[in-house]
Formats: sequence, structure tokens, C-alpha cells
Amino acid sequence: MEQIASALKTNTTLRSFVFTSCEINDNGAKALAEALICNRTLTKLDLEWNRISKSGIKALEQLEQANPELKVIVSFQKPVVPWPGQGERTR
Repeated sequence: MEQIASALKTNTTLRSFVFTSCEINDNGAKALAEALICNRTLTKLDLEWNRISKSGIKALEQLEQANPELKVIVSFQKPVVPWPGQGERTR
């Protein structure tokens, strides 16, 4: 995940990236958030059905605040914590 995050850091082409059901955990979410904090090309990051809990979600929330053009989509295999304003979702 760190190599992908590093490549996204300098991305100037991709506008949407889908990581659905990739077993991404909090460390992966944090790596993506750190890499994308300055990326203004990507407008959608889909992380549905991964294993992201509170600490990973916090990093993604900070990413969305720093980059308001980026929409981050998160849902869970099992309800972990609700994404602000969305409530818990299950498959």
C-alpha cells in the first residue's frame, strides 16, 4: 500500500481510484491520507468494504478537510464506526 500511496502523491492523471474489498487497514488508510493531502487531481477515493476503523477514518477525515475537492467513500464489512453523517452501514 505504501508504494501505491507514494505513486498517488505525484499523480497528475488519475481522477478516481477504487480500492474496493482490498483488505486495507488503518495503516493503509493513513498512508493514503498522507500521500493525497496535497494531490489536487484525484477527486474520488473509494475505500468501500475494507477494514478501516477509527484511527484510519480520522486520517481520512483530515484528508477531506485539507482537500475539499476529494470525495472519500468508506463503508465496512462489519460496522466499525460511522462515517460522519452517514451512520453505520453493513453489506
